[in-house]
Amino acid sequence: MSLAAPVFLFGLFAAVLPWLLHRLSSENPPAQDFSSTMLLEQSETRSSRQTRLQYWKLLSLRLLFLLLLALLFAQPLWNSGRLIGGSAVRHVLLIDSSLSQSHEDRWDRTLRKATELLDAASTSDEAVVITAGSAFAQSGDSASDAATEPSIEAARDSLNQLLPGIDRLDYGRIASAVSATVKDSSLPVHLHLISDLQRSAMPEKFSSLAIDGLSGFTLYSTAGTEDSNIAISAKLDHAVDNNADISVIVQTYGETPANARVSVSDETTTLKTATIALSANASTVHQFSDIDSSTATGALTVRLELEDKLSADNQWIVAVPDGERTEIPVLSGNAVSNANTYVRAAIESDPRFKVRWINPDNLSAANVGPFLIVPDASSLGDRAVGRLRQYLNGGGNAVVIAGSSVHGPKIRQLLGIRTLSVRQSADRQSLDTQSRPVVAAVDTTHPVTAGLTANWRLLTILRNLPLNDNQADKQLVKLDNGEVLMAEKQYDQGKALLLASPVDTAWNNLAVDPLFVAFLIRSIEYLGANASSNSNRAVGDAISLPPGTQLLDPDGKPMREISELEERATVLLNRTGVYRLRSPSGSQLLSVNNDAREFELQTIDSETRNRWESIVSSKKNNTEAGTQRTQHKQINFWQWLLPLLALLALIESLYSHRHLRVRREA
Repeated sequence: MSLAAPVFLFGLFAAVLPWLLHRLSSENPPAQDFSSTMLLEQSETRSSRQTRLQYWKLLSLRLLFLLLLALLFAQPLWNSGRLIGGSAVRHVLLIDSSLSQSHEDRWDRTLRKATELLDAASTSDEAVVITAGSAFAQSGDSASDAATEPSIEAARDSLNQLLPGIDRLDYGRIASAVSATVKDSSLPVHLHLISDLQRSAMPEKFSSLAIDGLSGFTLYSTAGTEDSNIAISAKLDHAVDNNADISVIVQTYGETPANARVSVSDETTTLKTATIALSANASTVHQFSDIDSSTATGALTVRLELEDKLSADNQWIVAVPDGERTEIPVLSGNAVSNANTYVRAAIESDPRFKVRWINPDNLSAANVGPFLIVPDASSLGDRAVGRLRQYLNGGGNAVVIAGSSVHGPKIRQLLGIRTLSVRQSADRQSLDTQSRPVVAAVDTTHPVTAGLTANWRLLTILRNLPLNDNQADKQLVKLDNGEVLMAEKQYDQGKALLLASPVDTAWNNLAVDPLFVAFLIRSIEYLGANASSNSNRAVGDAISLPPGTQLLDPDGKPMREISELEERATVLLNRTGVYRLRSPSGSQLLSVNNDAREFELQTIDSETRNRWESIVSSKKNNTEAGTQRTQHKQINFWQWLLPLLALLALIESLYSHRHLRVRREA
């Protein structure tokens, strides 16, 4: 037995108090001289033995009460143990429930193998079943099951309730999923992974497969000899005035039929069909043009009309804009300036967007949404700069373009614009045409500048504002004089693309170059103002929602409570269909499909499998089977002392009232 809080045993010293009171009350009073006993009447001598006995009983009750009270606060724990035989093991059955397990009879093989493992376990063994997809769940997890020890029968019952899902399994996440089970087990843990061992589920780093603390690890493959498959995907190329162009990609794995029929439909009607010639282990692209999307309620469905062994990859949902332009918030107090005119013309050249002017006094995440454009940073006053700083730190994103006027100290500090000395400014003004800076380097990996290197190099730069050389910033475009023309700056939770040369022909020719349109549209797509820029998401993906943004599921139900809209949130996309993203900028559609990596049914080779098993074996626990050991379990019985203490207090009160009452003569 042990105590959770033994310090409270010092309360036993309080027992000295009733003992002292008892000793004082039991002493005989001192003898007093009396003049004569002639007038006293002879009386019967009473024995005080019975009275002393009653006092000792009362003292015992009080001492016992104090003892139980001290134990109650000390919280005694009883360590019970049972002897476990040397062969006892906890079997952890990690069952792959990802989409690919729906192929042919892979799931039946999975359940048969799991049943065989449970039948082969000994009666002293324990078993836990964990399903593995984009999330990991232990079967039988509930408040009522939490106190129940894992048993073979409970694991066998849970198998009957399992079905394959639509998620993707990443083998690199297995270690973190089973670590809690390994840590909590007093028995050696043997992990059985029952999976089709997809090659596409392997992590980038092989070391991610290592698992600490296991006494055994075994892989069981449910894949058959046939792993051929045909899968379909699609993307929206263009959608204007109820006409849509869609590119359909048919991917074949292994030997496949020579032809396949593909259709495009809305909820009720087939709109387009085509027969596509297929090749083995190849990707075939077919474009459907001028699809009438007037009857489509936000989505078109592309179907591969054939029967194969994995039907879940024969359909793809494409989100189609419903004709409403997305509003792009532009921050400006003067909507008729040249910079604003150029920015508006560039944005509205794309039929998806239109400009919504934002007054600097109304700048907030609730009024603006997740994204905004600042055409002229020099036009912002100190109050507007403070609101912009708060917006960026709170998770908002922005494209900020330097202005041609003088920038105040606060906007310089926010954007990192370096202040030049009088001599440096004079030197810049004296540069002749032959010494003007030119673009020397462009980040080819960034979504805003990728593929536009030649366009940036041809840009004519007459003047630019110097930016601080901050190592935390991403330098996207650099000049030959070493200065940065465009950078991505990170704030507390948001970020901004900063262009250090104004939209002004006296500074550059960007405003009249097609590059300006590409720069703004890509910035809008990159910083998240338009959901259609990344409209294809996979089941299991998590989407970050900025403040003021709501996400509606395919049934039209909101996925965030109204009270949560003021905060940034992350929402898991757990089903296929078309989601609608609502923000102050407008409404956009988001199509969620099954993860295409689950369509690749090729399995890992024997060499990779052996490496996997060996890397886990090298991390095995040193606990050896074959020895007897005791499994300990702590029983906390302090709660049993509470009613006993209450009963003892009642007995003491009644007993003391009866034997210590004051007798009064009538």
